[in-house]
Amino acid sequence: MSLPLFSVSALAFAGAMPFNGASVGTAALLLLALAPSLGSEPVPRSSTSVMVWAFMLVELGWLYPHFLAESFTLHYLYRAPLGVLPCPTLAAVMGLALLVHGFEARAWSSVLAVFGLFYGLFGAIRLGVAMDLLLVLGGLILLGVVWSNEHARTAGARTARA
Repeated sequence: MSLPLFSVSALAFAGAMPFNGASVGTAALLLLALAPSLGSEPVPRSSTSVMVWAFMLVELGWLYPHFLAESFTLHYLYRAPLGVLPCPTLAAVMGLALLVHGFEARAWSSVLAVFGLFYGLFGAIRLGVAMDLLLVLGGLILLGVVWSNEHARTAGARTARA
């Protein structure tokens, strides 16, 4: 899950965008550092409603239409900036995380959500990319999934069984 973010970071540094390189690189390093705490136990599948949002975020990251002016064509499948720009990449990674209930990892999911919230708000407010509000919504949903009372009961029960 960190690899696409490392890709964004490397390309940002190569393209003389040190802020994006450093911030997305930091997110990737934090997620990688927290990965050993994810454990190896199976995680529950997310609810159907969360899965709908998850697939929407993955699709947003994969197709991210902001930079393509023409109507939808096959160009979207290979011209999308997934792994190149922060917002579509964070959307796809957050969507994948939502599919697996945020790995039931509050710290890991919170790091991802906070970076998604930041880039979503910055993209929507400062850059005027309205679709980045979906990234904000995705970050809020991810936080809600891993910090909900239901999650806390599930995680507590899992820990008690171990």
